[in-house]
Amino acid sequence: PAASDRWVIVAIQAHHNAVAEINSVTIGGVTATKLFARPAPVIFAGTEWGFWKANVPTGTTANVAIASNTDIFYWASCATYYCAGEPTFHAGAFDITYTVTTFSVTVDVPEGGAVIASVFNDGAGTLSSWVGVTADSTDDTRKDYYASEDQLAAETGRTVSSTTPAASSSSGFYGLGVLSVEVPDLAGGGGAQTLSPPLLAEADTFFGATVL
Repeated sequence: PAASDRWVIVAIQAHHNAVAEINSVTIGGVTATKLFARPAPVIFAGTEWGFWKANVPTGTTANVAIASNTDIFYWASCATYYCAGEPTFHAGAFDITYTVTTFSVTVDVPEGGAVIASVFNDGAGTLSSWVGVTADSTDDTRKDYYASEDQLAAETGRTVSSTTPAASSSSGFYGLGVLSVEVPDLAGGGGAQTLSPPLLAEADTFFGATVL
């Protein structure tokens, strides 16, 4: 629902054709601020994982627009989350090296915080399991996956991982990106705010921008 203190976090996977990075994001026309992105810039054709936030007080649906600083995207996808009050960056990590068929990172989590994860696996079977987060969106056609967990206890080195039945051989087009954020307490000392689960949006992209 619309609210003056509604903040939206967009988790993005952008697949570039050359040296490029996500340059800007808008959510319902509101300019978003980068929380975390890796690798940035992409140094060759490959995937960038980005997490952006914006205060979006009006409307119940919104277009997400993603622009590249140079060159074009092959395609992109995103998942949107929201909370009441501004989320703040706590930690971020990414993994683009398989351990057999698993990507895994460790990330610190603040008291009452939330973790958002996204993984892309090009052409090597569907994602079979998550550790440390719960699946939110699953696209076995595009091989884009999003997951999260919130209202967490403070933790140092929380393991977040994803496993597939086989490792992809498409260099640059696979990996895991993870963000942890601090979210505001509920009014009256009721504990951490719940980070609401996403609705997945996805579309082909061209000439450096996409409207989903």
